[in-house]
Amino acid sequence: MAQISAFELDHQLPSFSIIVETENLSSSELDGLYRSLDSIAAQDIPPTAANEVLILESGDVPQAM
Repeated sequence: MAQISAFELDHQLPSFSIIVETENLSSSELDGLYRSLDSIAAQDIPPTAANEVLILESGDVPQAM
């Protein structure tokens, strides 16, 4: 799929945010989070067009993060 130019983004899209909610990353494998982030990055509208990208963690965060 083709990427949308910055001009088109400024003139066609409403503002938006990306929110990814996770739970207890310290006791789970990070593959699911990586797949989610890869999916967001592969969208026609790039995540850099979002006002903000938030990863909400509702538990413990592993040291690797």
